[in-house]
Amino acid sequence: MDTSSHADANVCPIIDFLPRMPFFVLLLPERIKLVLGGLVIANTLLLPLIFIWMMKKRGIISSYQMPERGERSFPFAVTGLFYFATWYMMNSLGLPGMYYLFVIGGAALIIIP
Repeated sequence: MDTSSHADANVCPIIDFLPRMPFFVLLLPERIKLVLGGLVIANTLLLPLIFIWMMKKRGIISSYQMPERGERSFPFAVTGLFYFATWYMMNSLGLPGMYYLFVIGGAALIIIP
């Protein structure tokens, strides 16, 4: 029996976990699923979209594509703050730590240039 595949699986357990993550969401109570879904959709999609739309209406950004690097800095920073707010609010739900890592990782990827 080849044991090298077992050794590789222990190197990075998150790679083994990622395909199963949607299954773990199914195990959550219905109320938590609704709160978590609403929280994630509102803070990582709707609020950043509304914020960027307001910036366009006020002339702070020239277009939604934000071709100039200077135009992207502030919207990215605010979107990162929305992700951090999501992470902070998720702490009250009592979820497994893996859920927090995905949100905080998204925030880090947005903020780090």
